[in-house]
Amino acid sequence: MVALVWLALICAVVGFLIVWGGSLVLLLTGRIKKSRQLTKSSGIAFLLLTILALVFAGIQAYATSPWEVFKLSFGFEPTADVTPLKATYSAISDSEYAFLMFTASPETIERIVENGLVQTPDRFFPSSNVEPPDWWDVPSTTDTVRYKNASADRNSSYRNRVLIYDRSTNMAFFHFIAVQ
Repeated sequence: MVALVWLALICAVVGFLIVWGGSLVLLLTGRIKKSRQLTKSSGIAFLLLTILALVFAGIQAYATSPWEVFKLSFGFEPTADVTPLKATYSAISDSEYAFLMFTASPETIERIVENGLVQTPDRFFPSSNVEPPDWWDVPSTTDTVRYKNASADRNSSYRNRVLIYDRSTNMAFFHFIAVQ
């Protein structure tokens, strides 16, 4: 399922680049041939497509900020004891996922856990087609506590949340994946 979404995204990007490049070629052709009508119409298309690409890139940059991924994942701003370190977030069509690494006090972790997570002895990782980023290096010590969903989410057909917390370092790793 996720592979098909990625394939669709790649096709959409390639299609966008072809149309954008075509409008650029028409714009340059209009300038060379001194065709005011061709320059004007292709210039407008090129400008609108460029603005659309910049807005999309800005949204993606905003969504991968560790601070924003923290707020999106837990529904509250990071408190003073939280230091978001790294994040990866993607939302395509009807699916989304995130990986987040941060430090936090045990009190903040408790606040997160109270929002539908339960402690689990499992050393599992949710099965999905999403590979963790290179920096996802989860500790495996006796001070590591693992949490997962308490129950299924009624708003999505599949949702999995995992929080791994190392009490000795206050380092937390959070992952979620959801498909509507």
